Amino acid sequence: YDSKVVELIEQNDSVQVKSLGKRALFPDISIYSPDKLSRAIWSTNIQDLFKEQKLSYKKNKNVIFGIPSSKSIFKHLITLEMDKDELVGTLELEAKKQLSGSKSDIIIDYHIMGQSKTEIDKINVLLVATTRNEVQRYNAIAKQIGFKDVLFNSDPIALMNCFLANYDQALEGVNVIIHAGCTYTGILVVGKDQNIFFRELDKGNDVFIREIMKRDSINYMEASKYIFDKGIHLSEKDEGDNESSTSSIEIT
Repeated sequence: YDSKVVELIEQNDSVQVKSLGKRALFPDISIYSPDKLSRAIWSTNIQDLFKEQKLSYKKNKNVIFGIPSSKSIFKHLITLEMDKDELVGTLELEAKKQLSGSKSDIIIDYHIMGQSKTEIDKINVLLVATTRNEVQRYNAIAKQIGFKDVLFNSDPIALMNCFLANYDQALEGVNVIIHAGCTYTGILVVGKDQNIFFRELDKGNDVFIREIMKRDSINYMEASKYIFDKGIHLSEKDEGDNESSTSSIEIT
């Protein structure tokens, strides 16, 4: 329901958060609906957010937009070693297969992570791809805001980089990071010498909020506050020992 901005600075050979902020997309959250979002709403809201944070959207030359995983692909591949042109062709075919419903050209980027430790003569590659239409859509928002040049990043990569920059990976097993968005939920699995795995569920906080609205006969704002205050609570009963185990998700 918010646009968000994070200002990073490089200091003492490390990247640090200087400021962060968010701004509601609608003055009254009770009228919120993903279908009502438009380019004008996004651009005006981000301009106002930059003013509140005392940031210059006209002078800032290092602006990065995050492309949600619902509009892109992020995949760990193990493939044969090959020259650059052949590798690019292989990755483009994979991206077209994953984005088969797209009606525009595919744009890809990739990172070679080194030799596979499980398969001979093969390499680990991270593939990121989206459509040209999606890039043009974000570029149009950026220009309407006043940004001259922007870079694009994939949300799963940003999520993984944030985790790796702040936490040590588990020595055994894997780490699972859940990104609860408004209209989707991303699940990222990373582990030492393990394949990186990401999947997206087409349900997010909005679904939970509307269920709370229906259950408790309250409005969107009240249901949203309930979820953000108390999280989503789930109790499961283990019939084997007649004891209840409890787990919960805190939405941040």
